[in-house]
Amino acid sequence: MKKYIYLIFTVALFFTAAGVTQAGPRPNVLLITLDTTRSDHLSCYGYVRKTTPNIDRLAEDSVLFKNAVSVIPLTGPSHLSIMTGLHPGSHQVFANAVPVSKKFATMAEILRKDGYETGAFVSVWL
Repeated sequence: MKKYIYLIFTVALFFTAAGVTQAGPRPNVLLITLDTTRSDHLSCYGYVRKTTPNIDRLAEDSVLFKNAVSVIPLTGPSHLSIMTGLHPGSHQVFANAVPVSKKFATMAEILRKDGYETGAFVSVWL
């Protein structure tokens, strides 16, 4: 149970930052991750050239995290941490192409149980 506290806290923090209460409407949740992308070359983070106009428009009406740090510099374990709220030391995945243990609930599974429709568009085999 302790392992899920991090995920619950992360989701609760997101909803609090978005101004959502239990009585209010549920927000749409869209998570965009870009692998090997430098934030200092994205317009929404202050880059002077307009390199990402679609992401910029989305960011205008969204929660944009300006101080995010990866817990591990590998795509698979990093995304697993994002999706579970767990540090690699807790989920024990330290390499790409390692499947997640069924004992850990993902953000999509938790949101689905709460009535959200979930889906993913993935462009890499990991």
